[in-house]
Amino acid sequence: MLFSFYVFGISAGAVWLSAMGSTRQVQVTGWFDAWSAGFLEQLTPWFELYLSSLWRHLLLALLIWFCGTSLAGIPAIYGIIVLKGFMTGFTSGFLIGIKGFRGLLYAVSVIFPAELVRIPVLFSLAGIALSFAAMAHEGGNAVKSGLSRYCADFAPWVLFMFILSLAEALILPGIMRWMPGIVL
Repeated sequence: MLFSFYVFGISAGAVWLSAMGSTRQVQVTGWFDAWSAGFLEQLTPWFELYLSSLWRHLLLALLIWFCGTSLAGIPAIYGIIVLKGFMTGFTSGFLIGIKGFRGLLYAVSVIFPAELVRIPVLFSLAGIALSFAAMAHEGGNAVKSGLSRYCADFAPWVLFMFILSLAEALILPGIMRWMPGIVL
């Protein structure tokens, strides 16, 4: 079910991109070209990239965890999955639409490998949160004992985010700096 929401988000991102006017697409293209040129010229220390990536991942995990503490958070968890799919669909569609085959190479070499690891972690966190929210709805002592289990189930995935952030900080910038001669 989570995968269906993710695919819906990807589709919505692609549709949104195609619905953008040419003026807006030119603006987004200008922003991307300026960002990529700045990224390639400026050598950001890996630790800054690591902290930035870790902050984004931990914030997402905390948001999912918080949403999983009540039945009311269930729609928000599905919304997070749709939004993540939307961002992936929009970004990939933009790169392919604007840069053509070179954009496809970029998406396959930079975006796809990171998403291949990031999405299963996101789905695992969301699944754990959805299970706990459903169990918390039943109430009683199950919630008290279940909360420690909920945190324990969440912890390994959050720790994995530290490793994922480290890989993003050390590996992806190297790929991005290698790609410009081929892609951008």
